[in-house]
Amino acid sequence: MVGILEPSNVINLLYDSKIFEEMYDYCQVLLKKNPADILALQNMALTCLHLEEFDKALLYCDEVLKTNADDVYALHNKIHALENLRRYDATIHCCNKLLRVDASDTWALNSAGLASAELDRYEDAISYFKRALQQDPHNVTALLNMALIYERRGLLKESIHWYNEALTVDPSLTEAVTARTGAYDSLGLNDESFLAAQGLLDDDISRIISDAKSNGCTVFHQLCLDDMRRLGKKNPHENNPFKKD
Repeated sequence: MVGILEPSNVINLLYDSKIFEEMYDYCQVLLKKNPADILALQNMALTCLHLEEFDKALLYCDEVLKTNADDVYALHNKIHALENLRRYDATIHCCNKLLRVDASDTWALNSAGLASAELDRYEDAISYFKRALQQDPHNVTALLNMALIYERRGLLKESIHWYNEALTVDPSLTEAVTARTGAYDSLGLNDESFLAAQGLLDDDISRIISDAKSNGCTVFHQLCLDDMRRLGKKNPHENNPFKKD
């Protein structure tokens, strides 16, 4: 039976309690006993990330990688540290190491894409995000990253498309609703902007605008008509405790 004072249990307890300074000190004690202790090295790197000591985190990651150059956990931690240090070329290099271990790693693909974007290598960034979407077409992070890349380049119609794709997967993405609404507004498409602000997707936006034109009414009135028809499928007063018998 594993005891409560087993190092892994102590580290987990300190981590869950967010006592990172004590976790750092505890791992240092372990490393004094055994400088090659992988558990201690990995968790020293993790602790340094939480303490925002990113250069130290890199040192501990590299100690692990000397033993196993393909250690996935160490590479993940190293990428986090490099991103925070804005060392984007090195970030991409580490991401590619991860991808040699597992070409389907969408986290590594998204991280490499974001680092490429920070270096204004937009085509490379798009390539990484598309590879992530090949692995998982519903990867919301990659969909949002595609939208942001096109928005940054001023290609607002393309950006709107990718925000729409992300919202199709997860309609609760309020930041995507806001960004998409703003993109329509920047293009001078006021009706589309208004409907996008209501959280409607592109197919519904096109239909409502078309119906409004056919009915000779404003988009706002057409939206109200749609809502009334939707509510008409059931009695909105059915559960009203104050209705007359």
